[in-house]
Amino acid sequence: MQEAVVRRLRRPGLAGALLLALGFRPSHGLMVRPGSWVKASGRDLVATAATTADLKQAETQREDKIVGKPPIEVGEVLPFDLKVEVIKTEGDKMYNELVPLVNYFKGRKVAVVTVPGAFTPKSSTDALPSYVELADAFQEKGVDKIVVMSVNDPFVLYAWSKTFGEGASKLAFVGDGKGEVAEALGLAMETGTWGGLRFRRASMIVDDGVVKAVNVEEAGKFTEQSGAALLLSQLGGM
Repeated sequence: MQEAVVRRLRRPGLAGALLLALGFRPSHGLMVRPGSWVKASGRDLVATAATTADLKQAETQREDKIVGKPPIEVGEVLPFDLKVEVIKTEGDKMYNELVPLVNYFKGRKVAVVTVPGAFTPKSSTDALPSYVELADAFQEKGVDKIVVMSVNDPFVLYAWSKTFGEGASKLAFVGDGKGEVAEALGLAMETGTWGGLRFRRASMIVDDGVVKAVNVEEAGKFTEQSGAALLLSQLGGM
């Protein structure tokens, strides 16, 4: 049951994402399965179906397998031939759109954080809140944007972004639905029945498409390498 709830937290589905987009806010809750609701507000995830501790335990018990090539290294260039998927809004209209990866990095200094999935406990309570809180500090260090990447559809990422309040507007949430970017960056892992191919937890500083710093979490770790504090400290010498 725990694993099932975690999976629903990670991927609430199009209907759940649309509910948030149409005006339902975290305080109203996000339905993760019939009869079960989750209240999400950045650092606070509370589920009637399982306690937060249960969810975190389920996440740590995953048996992930690192797949593909080694992680991208300092000095290498991002795969600009690939595209990511984002949400666009025009008035009351909302739609998904494929955008070239180069659009986010060409001529910019960008902080990147990759996570296994939206709504996963550690990403929601620790990793992403640290970037929201330090977004202004990153800007003061010359970072033009903080980009959050996950193997999710963009509607789920859009809904997830709303759980972090107005501070999330300083971050760009982009979806790598097929895991192509994760594989190209050497940051792919296979999670099996939990969710298939996913991003490993990692962080990077990218300047005009060139990797200046890269940090990848070891198995069982969550924010030692991919949290905002370390990445911000690495900007000092750039």
